[in-house]
Amino acid sequence: MQIVLIAGQARSGKTTLAKAIAREGFNRGFLPVVELFAAPIKVAAEEKGLCKTENPEEYRKFCQDFGSGCRKDDMHHFVRLAEERIKEYAKLEAA
Repeated sequence: MQIVLIAGQARSGKTTLAKAIAREGFNRGFLPVVELFAAPIKVAAEEKGLCKTENPEEYRKFCQDFGSGCRKDDMHHFVRLAEERIKEYAKLEAA
């Protein structure tokens, strides 16, 4: 398994770059997965019925508050969740 991490400010092109890398990897015979670090926050927002395009201010506030709340209890909460997702991909790859 190869892991590429991309970091940057909002709207700096991280997802665009990730998709380009994934496309190139696929063309070379790999089975890439693009995993968003903030996926758990976005899922929680969707479960609350919030949509980034329909109510962006409420969505953004929820995401910030939710993320801060989770990090308040465990500053590495989202790192641990990402680690769990990576381990699941590793299990699937090994099978």
